[in-house]
Amino acid sequence: MTANLTLFIILLVAIPLVGAGKLDGVLLAVVSLVTLSSFEAVAPLPQAAQMLEASLDSARRLFELVDAEPAVSEPDAPSKPPVSADLSVRSLTFRYEAGLAPALQGADLELTPGRKVALVGPSGAGKSTLLALLMRFWDVPAGTVFIDGQDIRSYRSEDARRLFSLVSQTTYLFTATLRENLRLANPDAGAGDFERALDQAGLRDWFVRQPDGLDTWLGERGQQMSGGERQRLSLARALLQNAPVVLLDEPTAHLDPLTEREIIHTLHAVLKEQTVLWATHSLKGMEWMDEIVVLDRGQVVERGTHRQLMKLDGLYARMWRIQNEALPPDE
Repeated sequence: MTANLTLFIILLVAIPLVGAGKLDGVLLAVVSLVTLSSFEAVAPLPQAAQMLEASLDSARRLFELVDAEPAVSEPDAPSKPPVSADLSVRSLTFRYEAGLAPALQGADLELTPGRKVALVGPSGAGKSTLLALLMRFWDVPAGTVFIDGQDIRSYRSEDARRLFSLVSQTTYLFTATLRENLRLANPDAGAGDFERALDQAGLRDWFVRQPDGLDTWLGERGQQMSGGERQRLSLARALLQNAPVVLLDEPTAHLDPLTEREIIHTLHAVLKEQTVLWATHSLKGMEWMDEIVVLDRGQVVERGTHRQLMKLDGLYARMWRIQNEALPPDE
């Protein structure tokens, strides 16, 4: 608006001068263009001044991130990558910040190849924290975690993580095709491997309905799929990764009871031969587990099979009765 008004005033004054021969017409055109260009150059400056403080805050956060100490320290002389997925957790203690109550306190766990162990307990009991420590998202501050007879801290983080495939409660899908999202788990896999994993994860019926097949566009964060379908796709990725140990971190959270039951049946069917560590507050499917470790406020308070824990009539039995009174029976 200001630029147009200024240009109008210049033309109002200069046109009579051109008509009288006192001003060259070419010079008038140049003056007009320079006027418009000047306003275009200056117009963004007020907005830039307003954004300066936000930009400085963003830069400050970036520098803090760059300067931050890594959450995990890498060994100077790393051990050779582990061959066996033989896992032993002894007296593991962890707290997120100094002064806070421990998220884990003196936890013990044994997981040998082919064995299926569940970590159960109320929210905040330390289940997901234990899985995060196994995945080397944080260092082990007290206690020890042994993999294949070696302290987990002696391995490179990348080598330790290769032992695990993770199915979490929040499945992140990229804004890309089905093929590209599956390839993340195994870049060397082919179309046949992708379709086999989808079939095993219970997505065959969904897949055959997609006209573009593996090139189906999943939308932003996989919004073209339902919650249950996204969880099944996460399982398909875990199967493609073919890691020795499958970590399940609340894989049926936020799902309705029917979808939860279907996902658990699928897990039971496709992970029969796998080593499994399953963290959950839901007790559906616990009869399938070789051992159930009950956590409460970061401590192991009970352990045993489903039958043994029900007979013990402790925290696990109380949780089981509450959940089975609230949920419809299996059909």
